[in-house]
Amino acid sequence: MDLLTLLEDWHLSLRAANKAPRTIDAYVEAGTKFAKFIGDKTQVNHRDIQRYLVHLADTPHQRTGKRVTDSYVAGHYRRLQQFFRWLEEEGEITPSPFHRLKPPAVPVKPVPLLEDSEVRRLLNIRDKRSQALLRVLLDTGVRVSELVSMRRSNPALVHGKGRKERTVYWSDSTELALRRYLRTRTDNHEALWVGAKGPLTTSGVRQIIEKLGDDAGISGLHPHMFRHLFAHNWMMAGGSEGDLMRLCGWSAREMVLRYGASGADKRAEKAFRTLNVSARY
Repeated sequence: MDLLTLLEDWHLSLRAANKAPRTIDAYVEAGTKFAKFIGDKTQVNHRDIQRYLVHLADTPHQRTGKRVTDSYVAGHYRRLQQFFRWLEEEGEITPSPFHRLKPPAVPVKPVPLLEDSEVRRLLNIRDKRSQALLRVLLDTGVRVSELVSMRRSNPALVHGKGRKERTVYWSDSTELALRRYLRTRTDNHEALWVGAKGPLTTSGVRQIIEKLGDDAGISGLHPHMFRHLFAHNWMMAGGSEGDLMRLCGWSAREMVLRYGASGADKRAEKAFRTLNVSARY
């Protein structure tokens, strides 16, 4: 079994299935790394995959030089699982070695939640683009890739993972901030968010948010923190999990638990004080 040759066919299959380009790249990258690790071996079993996962966990990240995260290893597991599932469907293997494996555990590491005072400091900014951008993140919790997908013609329509479209919603205050920002625009770009060199990229948004955080005295601020804060605030207010999944573009309830972990203690305390179960004694 020549994995590299089969990867070319899988790549074609993913394109035929109209998978998003970033998804295809991530899948093929994981398969290529595994194929190079295996080398000339023609029969792959579950122990080979286990050895590869251990190798991944022990190999420092090429860019940072630090140990890769548990979620990074789990991501490779899921992508390889899809590859071997395809191989099984194509009749290249019987059965998939993944039938004898369980996904690696990924401990939940709560992201620090922004305090109300920190949010107020962030919003105390005169720049109209930054004001609008922050308010949209706070009101919608969109991914940064979804943020840069917004268009002036229909800004509330975002493109999520797997090319899924959904509508997001925001308050009148956010709508007003957006209108103020758009009145400053003199360009013809359809993109909602632009900079001096044209439409903002995900990297550009991250740099803007990091700079805003530094100016407000909030070290390590990044866009995904607003997604965690949105999920926490929604649950804190008593919003339903089903609606939260729809608003955030999640298809698995597991994501509600993961993003809700950051403020779980605060919500538990609020519930305890609200219910006051020991008041009858």
